[in-house]
Amino acid sequence: FRILQTEALARCGIVDAALASLETTRRTRHPAYRYVESNYLLASAWVHAVQGRATDAREISLRATEFARDCGQHAREVMC
Repeated sequence: FRILQTEALARCGIVDAALASLETTRRTRHPAYRYVESNYLLASAWVHAVQGRATDAREISLRATEFARDCGQHAREVMC
Protein backbone atom coordinates (compact mmCIF):
# COMPACT_ATOMS: atom_id res chain seq x y z
CA PHE A 1 0.00 0.00 0.00
CA ARG A 2 2.99 2.30 0.31
CA ILE A 3 3.02 2.80 -3.47
CA LEU A 4 -0.54 4.14 -3.32
CA GLN A 5 0.36 6.28 -0.32
CA THR A 6 3.33 7.75 -2.20
CA GLU A 7 1.18 8.63 -5.19
CA ALA A 8 -1.54 10.17 -3.02
CA LEU A 9 0.97 12.31 -1.11
CA ALA A 10 2.53 13.54 -4.34
CA ARG A 11 -0.83 14.30 -5.93
CA CYS A 12 -1.79 16.29 -2.83
CA GLY A 13 1.45 18.30 -3.07
CA ILE A 14 2.94 16.99 0.18
CA VAL A 15 6.44 16.85 -1.27
CA ASP A 16 8.61 15.89 1.71
CA ALA A 17 6.32 13.08 2.79
CA ALA A 18 6.02 11.83 -0.81
CA LEU A 19 9.81 11.77 -1.16
CA ALA A 20 10.22 9.90 2.13
CA SER A 21 7.53 7.41 1.18
CA LEU A 22 9.09 6.83 -2.26
CA GLU A 23 12.49 6.21 -0.68
CA THR A 24 11.04 3.75 1.84
CA THR A 25 9.18 2.02 -0.98
CA ARG A 26 12.38 1.76 -3.02
CA ARG A 27 14.33 0.28 -0.11
CA THR A 28 11.70 -2.28 0.87
CA ARG A 29 10.60 -3.54 -2.54
CA HIS A 30 10.38 -7.31 -2.73
CA PRO A 31 11.27 -9.08 -6.00
CA ALA A 32 8.13 -11.22 -5.77
CA TYR A 33 6.02 -8.12 -6.35
CA ARG A 34 7.48 -7.22 -9.75
CA TYR A 35 3.96 -7.15 -11.19
CA VAL A 36 3.35 -3.79 -9.44
CA GLU A 37 6.33 -2.16 -11.16
CA SER A 38 4.07 0.06 -13.27
CA ASN A 39 2.39 1.30 -10.07
CA TYR A 40 5.77 2.06 -8.52
CA LEU A 41 6.96 3.89 -11.64
CA LEU A 42 3.77 5.93 -11.85
CA ALA A 43 4.07 6.94 -8.18
CA SER A 44 7.67 7.94 -8.88
CA ALA A 45 6.49 10.00 -11.85
CA TRP A 46 4.02 11.85 -9.62
CA VAL A 47 6.79 12.62 -7.13
CA HIS A 48 8.94 14.02 -9.93
CA ALA A 49 5.99 16.05 -11.23
CA VAL A 50 5.24 17.60 -7.85
CA GLN A 51 8.89 18.65 -7.69
CA GLY A 52 8.47 20.48 -10.99
CA ARG A 53 10.46 17.91 -12.95
CA ALA A 54 7.90 17.41 -15.73
CA THR A 55 10.32 15.96 -18.29
CA ASP A 56 11.48 13.28 -15.86
CA ALA A 57 7.89 12.58 -14.83
CA ARG A 58 6.88 12.11 -18.47
CA GLU A 59 9.78 9.73 -19.15
CA ILE A 60 9.00 7.64 -16.07
CA SER A 61 5.31 7.54 -17.02
CA LEU A 62 6.27 6.21 -20.43
CA ARG A 63 8.37 3.48 -18.79
CA ALA A 64 5.38 2.57 -16.61
CA THR A 65 3.17 2.43 -19.71
CA GLU A 66 5.63 0.19 -21.54
CA PHE A 67 5.94 -2.15 -18.56
CA ALA A 68 2.17 -2.46 -18.22
CA ARG A 69 1.76 -3.08 -21.96
CA ASP A 70 4.55 -5.69 -22.03
CA CYS A 71 2.94 -7.51 -19.09
CA GLY A 72 -0.55 -7.48 -20.56
CA GLN A 73 -1.84 -5.06 -17.91
CA HIS A 74 -4.04 -3.19 -20.36
CA ALA A 75 -6.13 -1.23 -17.84
CA ARG A 76 -2.98 -0.16 -16.03
CA GLU A 77 -1.42 0.83 -19.35
CA VAL A 78 -4.29 3.25 -19.91
CA MET A 79 -3.89 4.70 -16.40
CA CYS A 80 -0.16 5.25 -16.95
